[in-house]
Amino acid sequence: MGRANLACLDQKAKVGGIFNFMIRSDLAGQGYAQGAVQALQELGFSQLGLAALYLYTQATNETALHIYEKFGFYPSGSHYDYMEGQGYVKLIDLVAWAKD
Repeated sequence: MGRANLACLDQKAKVGGIFNFMIRSDLAGQGYAQGAVQALQELGFSQLGLAALYLYTQATNETALHIYEKFGFYPSGSHYDYMEGQGYVKLIDLVAWAKD
């Protein structure tokens, strides 16, 4: 269906990151991305005790930005990275904090 990686970026600060998040294009719009984000937050915050989760997505990916913001991620900056076949693209950094 897709893939996502959850990694602990800073053990002391309890910050994790979601990387390589992808849903197969033929399954887009069926709620799988939302279910995956919810499951990753549950794993990161409730089971692993992380204080914050970080991720980034292309600035032009309005669908992903909408889903992430729906689950409490908010923009915290941006950066550029090289992507094969696209050159340098702008990426939006987002962060969500564990609920008290």
